[in-house]
Amino acid sequence: NVKTFYYCVIQDETGLRNLKNEQGGVTLSPDIIEEKDGEIVVSCDMRVPAPFTYDDVKPYLVKTGLKFTAEEKHPPFMAEKYCPFSEALVKAYAEVTGEADAKPFPMGGSTFARVFEKGYSFGVDSLMGYVANMHQANEKMDEATMKKAIEIYEKAFFNLAKGI
Repeated sequence: NVKTFYYCVIQDETGLRNLKNEQGGVTLSPDIIEEKDGEIVVSCDMRVPAPFTYDDVKPYLVKTGLKFTAEEKHPPFMAEKYCPFSEALVKAYAEVTGEADAKPFPMGGSTFARVFEKGYSFGVDSLMGYVANMHQANEKMDEATMKKAIEIYEKAFFNLAKGI
């Protein structure tokens, strides 16, 4: 079982589980398993939280004793946590939801955010008690949550346009 191998050997026995920061830990998702020339090949999607890099992760992978290659498609990315841009987004969320103590939080995904000079992922995955099923089968959002999300996005665009 590849998933069990990942958690037991790669995460626990190598110590990779300890390589983490406020963005979270390294994730390694075994996505494609195939046989090539008599060998089992597992292709994985690995996400490394910034400011760590592949060079920080490589020694843990070497400890497994497995043959591996890596190709960096997206370097680790981290935007400023507190700046006028992020504050405009958080302010919009707080104003619409009434959550006065709303704060930005880092996450390991954000693939689309990294293509912009000032990219931030900004969504409603835990809006007011709503539990998201992001990346799950039948991914969906109820109408009330969608309407609240639209209100937050409108406010965010307004705040950014005003330069707040």
